[in-house]
Amino acid sequence: METVRGIILGVSRFSESSAVVSIFAEKHGRLTGLAKGAYRRGSPYAGALELFAFCEFTVSIRKNREMQTLTGCTIIDYFGNIRADAGKIAAAETSIELIRTTLHEGEPLPNLFTLLRAFLERLNKKCEYSNDWLIRMCWLFILHFLKVMGFGPEFGVCVRCGESELKGLTAVSPSYGGVLCSRCGVGGDSVRWIPSEVLERIAKLYSSKAEQLANFPEIEKKLMDNLITDLLKVHFEKNFRLESLAMLYSSNGG
Repeated sequence: METVRGIILGVSRFSESSAVVSIFAEKHGRLTGLAKGAYRRGSPYAGALELFAFCEFTVSIRKNREMQTLTGCTIIDYFGNIRADAGKIAAAETSIELIRTTLHEGEPLPNLFTLLRAFLERLNKKCEYSNDWLIRMCWLFILHFLKVMGFGPEFGVCVRCGESELKGLTAVSPSYGGVLCSRCGVGGDSVRWIPSEVLERIAKLYSSKAEQLANFPEIEKKLMDNLITDLLKVHFEKNFRLESLAMLYSSNGG
């Protein structure tokens, strides 16, 4: 038996009384566990198996086994303040959806775990956040997720020639890993042309902290969403949109 700390990525029913739990563990990365008797009265899992809850699990781990066995669970942080606000829930679910749809089992990613936990803790603070702030926080999380995974985009200089004086329309190429100057971007494959002043805002967002986002300059949501979708598609070789983030846009009238 081993004690494992992790954040719940998903829970599904396995049988009348048991559940399958997807966990992003601090030391093991993503793992799947069977919680026998999870739905029985008096279960040790009662109230614990909730999306994005941070828990300490007792697990029987065997290599090369698709599903591990859970024997106990204690909540470390339920993130109750997030659960009281629809916008915060959508933001938290955006981070969970991203990790659930991109990570493979058994790949330890402690820096990503630290990023996810810090993101949830910030959302859980006892204060009201505007939907614009929540959307920018999600963008910031996604950009830093890409950085931790080794795919962090370069927005400051042309990734082909090193040109730093980017003026007018500038190409962004997810396949090249960042921006291309107007000369290098001509004829480039799958590039998006973005005004340099908008690109500066995106670069500023990338380097910002959460407390700086309340009065952040506007970035068109459609443009940013398309850019994020392109980056994720190139690096994870599948076409998907984050439905939780789309819900957050919708609640903001975007």
